[in-house]
Amino acid sequence: MLAALSSFPNTFWFPVLLALVLKSTFAMVVANYAMFFLALALLKRTYAFSMGIFLALLLFNATTTISLLSVNKEMIDSPFTAPYMKKLAELGVPWHFAVSAPDIFFGRHGWRAQVTMPGDPNANFGRWPFPVMPRSMPGIPRTYFVTATKGGAALQLPLPVSIASAEHYTWGRGCDGWHLLKQDSLSVIQERMPAGTSEERHRHSRARQFFYVLRGTLTLEMEGVTHSLTAGTGIEVPAGAGHTAANQGPDEIEFLLVSHPPAHGDREPAP
Repeated sequence: MLAALSSFPNTFWFPVLLALVLKSTFAMVVANYAMFFLALALLKRTYAFSMGIFLALLLFNATTTISLLSVNKEMIDSPFTAPYMKKLAELGVPWHFAVSAPDIFFGRHGWRAQVTMPGDPNANFGRWPFPVMPRSMPGIPRTYFVTATKGGAALQLPLPVSIASAEHYTWGRGCDGWHLLKQDSLSVIQERMPAGTSEERHRHSRARQFFYVLRGTLTLEMEGVTHSLTAGTGIEVPAGAGHTAANQGPDEIEFLLVSHPPAHGDREPAP
């Protein structure tokens, strides 16, 4: 059973959908919204309505999926789109809401979201002639198609992750890290080190780690032995082994760091 909600939430739909769910062994509700038409207050009502549907369906182990269009703040505020925004306002359909990271926005409300932009590999179909600017590149007007899931499917099936959507942090002198996977038993981080940077020598008493180089050459010293790891190579650092990672080359490097269990809070200096 597939029920479609379009435009704006209407409480009339709730008893209708619930009656259909009671007669079904499987139910999926797809709510189609254009977020940029909604003011924030109405947007919150939309989420509250969707949550009501979800709670009803959860009793029957059903899945709720919201499919919608969204834009980032640059799409509304950019001087390049200003004439278009002005015309929409004159026609009585101004755009109000924008969000730069829809997956994170939905995640805060307990939804697991997949974000697609025009030209992405799964939305190209051989008809998009332009290069796709990475989501990590700031200042570019963007349109997103968002599919957010809550329920059984959301709990069971992980969604793709990249540095554009992952939790970001900085460390050392201008180094970056992204939590691609952050769980109690396993951590996967993508890190970037500019030329000439290094970390303090240390060890982990519990965590085993694996460094895998994506780009450039990583110099990793472990227990007095220095290894030069080029793209496509990696090395394990056992628990208790003193080590330090450094970028001694002229270009920045990127690598994956896998830790089991996660090394945060499990670090001590290793002179």
